[in-house]
Amino acid sequence: MNRLEKNSEIILDLLKIQQDRAATYEKLLYHGNFDEKINMLLKRLAVQSRNNMLELRAHLNDNTGSDPADNVEIRGDILREWHGLSHFLPDSTYPEIMQCFEVNEMRTSIAYRQAMEKGEVFSEELNNLLAKQLRIIQRSFVFIQESREKPFIPETSVTRDERMPPVFLQERIHA
Repeated sequence: MNRLEKNSEIILDLLKIQQDRAATYEKLLYHGNFDEKINMLLKRLAVQSRNNMLELRAHLNDNTGSDPADNVEIRGDILREWHGLSHFLPDSTYPEIMQCFEVNEMRTSIAYRQAMEKGEVFSEELNNLLAKQLRIIQRSFVFIQESREKPFIPETSVTRDERMPPVFLQERIHA
């Protein structure tokens, strides 16, 4: 296998992993009935996965015009060793859901580390991209661990001018 094929294989594996992450988190966000903190985490992780997919696609030499993440014929070493995502049920407790998030982010970061170990086949630009995405995934893992311990305080907008309710005055009608 030449360098370009190996490069494409690894990128396709990471694309498939990111696609699975995004689809899983979006499905849970759409069909789940979770509190605001869980929904915020789901949305954040889904957007992160979509952004990672866009960045990875830029480094793939695909002339077929199809979505590279749908290319299931090519399965590389990383995708074969990946354990997939853990799922949680709608009636799961908050600690179970947070543990599921942690496991998913840990598995994804392991896949990225395996890809970076094969770094001799990558260009410097792609190595930098993978390192950046790995740091983002690791920050998400830390954020999830911190979210487990501290309560969620929803953001409130601060308004400087207080709006008064409308006042309706009834005018006198003289006949």
